[in-house]
Amino acid sequence: MTVDSMHVVTSPDALSDWSPHKLPYQWILCYEDEIIDIGIVVGKVEPVLRELLRERIVVMDCTSATKPASLVFYQLAERYLIPLVYVYEERELLRWLISREELADRWGEEN
Repeated sequence: MTVDSMHVVTSPDALSDWSPHKLPYQWILCYEDEIIDIGIVVGKVEPVLRELLRERIVVMDCTSATKPASLVFYQLAERYLIPLVYVYEERELLRWLISREELADRWGEEN
């Protein structure tokens, strides 16, 4: 599997930290008062996510997200049956919050 698209939810202030790296990401911007509002984050992320799911396999990552945004990512991952990861950056350890195997088990139970 190759990665052909990356979308990052961030604030305009945090975006300035990324800009020197010239990364080929798509940006979903939420202002500081928006990134802490679950409804606003859902409203900005869900339409992009639904579009991506039409043509791609999606894996979500909530590593650097605010708590409200992390909750949104978890809810959307549950709703759309998407694997979700969290990386313990200090330990360089990836943790599957929702794994592909877990989703396969759930899918088997539903059918």
